[in-house]
Amino acid sequence: MSVDYKLNNKTIISFTDELLDVNNLGTFKRTIKNQILYFREGQLEYREKNYNYPIIPKLQERSHLINKFITMDLETFKENGVLVPYAVSIYDGKNINNKFFYLSDYKNSTDMLINAIKSIMTRKYHCYKVYLHNFSNFDGIFLLDILNQITDKIEIKKNEGRFIDIKIHFNNDKYKLHFRDSLLMLPASLDKLAHQFNVESKSIFPYDFVNSQNLNYKGSVPDIKYFKNMSLNYYNKYSSEYKYIEWDMRKETEKYCHQDCKTLFDILELFFKQNFDITTVNGSKYPSLSSLAFANFRTKFLEDNIKIANIRGEVYTFIKQGYFGGAVDVYKPYGKKLYLYDVNSLYPYIMLNNKMPIGQPTLIDGNSKLIESILMNNNKFSFVEVDVYCPEDVKAPLLLHRLNTNTVAPTGTWTDIYSSIEIKRAIQLGYKFHYKKCVYFECDYIFTNYVKYYYHQKKNSDKYSSHYTISKLMLNSLYGRFGMNPNLDQHIITNREDLNKLIESSTIKDIIQLSNGKDLISYTPDNVMRDDLTDKFRNSLTSIPIAAAITAGARNYMSKFKNMENYTLYYSDTDSIVLDRPLPQEYVGDELGQFKLEYIFDEAVFLCPKVYGGINSDFELVRVKGLRNPVKFDLLKTLLKKGSSLQSPNEIWYKDISAGNIKIKDEIYTLSVSDSKRQLIYDPNNNFVDTKPIHLNEMNNF
Repeated sequence: MSVDYKLNNKTIISFTDELLDVNNLGTFKRTIKNQILYFREGQLEYREKNYNYPIIPKLQERSHLINKFITMDLETFKENGVLVPYAVSIYDGKNINNKFFYLSDYKNSTDMLINAIKSIMTRKYHCYKVYLHNFSNFDGIFLLDILNQITDKIEIKKNEGRFIDIKIHFNNDKYKLHFRDSLLMLPASLDKLAHQFNVESKSIFPYDFVNSQNLNYKGSVPDIKYFKNMSLNYYNKYSSEYKYIEWDMRKETEKYCHQDCKTLFDILELFFKQNFDITTVNGSKYPSLSSLAFANFRTKFLEDNIKIANIRGEVYTFIKQGYFGGAVDVYKPYGKKLYLYDVNSLYPYIMLNNKMPIGQPTLIDGNSKLIESILMNNNKFSFVEVDVYCPEDVKAPLLLHRLNTNTVAPTGTWTDIYSSIEIKRAIQLGYKFHYKKCVYFECDYIFTNYVKYYYHQKKNSDKYSSHYTISKLMLNSLYGRFGMNPNLDQHIITNREDLNKLIESSTIKDIIQLSNGKDLISYTPDNVMRDDLTDKFRNSLTSIPIAAAITAGARNYMSKFKNMENYTLYYSDTDSIVLDRPLPQEYVGDELGQFKLEYIFDEAVFLCPKVYGGINSDFELVRVKGLRNPVKFDLLKTLLKKGSSLQSPNEIWYKDISAGNIKIKDEIYTLSVSDSKRQLIYDPNNNFVDTKPIHLNEMNNF
């Protein structure tokens, strides 16, 4: 039976009813568009909703490589706590000596930068990409307002506060240039990349010698203290080259800048060529490594029968709540004779060996038995909202939960969203569940060819070669692209009088004042999360269920080793563990998913996530996230006493886009034990000796 409800002769809703029990008129299903409502005895029992998202398309192979790019290097010195640009070099692969700009030739840094940018705003460089190494977090801070002063039309892409791409239009919109960060494409220092790609390396330079007073200095070679990490023998060799000639600041800066530009150009040229030879993908078309890896996958390795839905809207929002990263925890703070293991390519291992959610999703809301049957079906992959019970005796709890601003692995009871593979593993550990709502997919192996190809190339390449580097990058960079927010904030530079127009149609996230009466506005268009917005967001191709499936699979895998009998677990990170005994030899090796023994510590201290240290007769290892200056292991041990803390000077960089500068301040970093992830246990002498999971009691229905 079909029914149409009309208003003013216009149908506003239509539905179809179908009896499920001919002897009971109250038991039926009602279909309304893409939803099916199931009624029993006249009461809504549960609902089912089917979605129809666009499918992520394959990409066509290209016939020839396009390398239209320029490299740029910007050098600064520190004066009164502020970094001041004083030199710019630009290289297009042909004319190395014709693009150098030096502060003493101009009124100020702004004038120098304007002239440098204008020198490449020509028809010759139309559609070129301009790469700077660390543009997102360094050069872009200086250049954005400079670009704003030069042109009226700028398009900006940002992600997590970083500039991904800045496109400028000039000459009445006839031409354009893109400014990009090569560090987002090749995440390593220029010196390390030069060795990996076997190109001429960076030269050396006395960074700390430069100031506004000696830009035109000529004389003897600056003292060794102005060179970073230089041995006395190397310094003497370098100085001998200037035995009969003056050391000239301007000439040395120009030589250093040009070499940096050429080194970066040669690296990118080789990187793009080698990538094209494998996939026929033009690397310079993509602004980041993850987007390039995604294009490689879609061009060369995505099978025709694999349909990956471009997820957004309410399904994205639902799964996002259950999308967690790696588990990083301290279990025991101090131990002797400990073994630190890393997993070889954990995420690629999961991508190769686990089925991934594909096809169109279906939502089930309210039928616990049906949800459980779907969850247990190995041909389905689901994300389920559950009430959870975790017993207190679980050695290393598996399921993560956001508690205030922290992500913890608790015991007790709470409600959250988890993948089917996590729930099945958690049941083995003693968890219990009540099933409330789920989104499920078909599933299949989709990364087999991709992972096998790059892992084979990595395994059969010299560890210090470009082929090894590219393979490793491609293996580790693809999964994150699937987890990107499909509705990234938009960014625009506009006159302030136009701001009101934007406010009417969007949610304003941030306003940064620039010069010339303009602002950099970050905003989200209204209704951006609607499921039916397809064409508008064709460029934001993502599929969060795949990213969530990979990270969940990785946590499952690590859980097996964190909960082994007869082992004491001291610390875990996303792909590493510290144990009191060697792992069985069957788990150790160089293959995907096997463990590599990185260190054996005679003593080790673990204070909080990303803060630990170990020592033996041959070395001392201390890692403190966020602290630039190293801390000695013996000092780290003192923090095991309750209430103790350690203060260390730390250099902090403050980036001011509005002012177009970077300020450096020396501040005090206070290091102490954190109880944000697990409960800390102290002995009667106030020594930190153990931890236990945070216990939650959010419901009483178990």
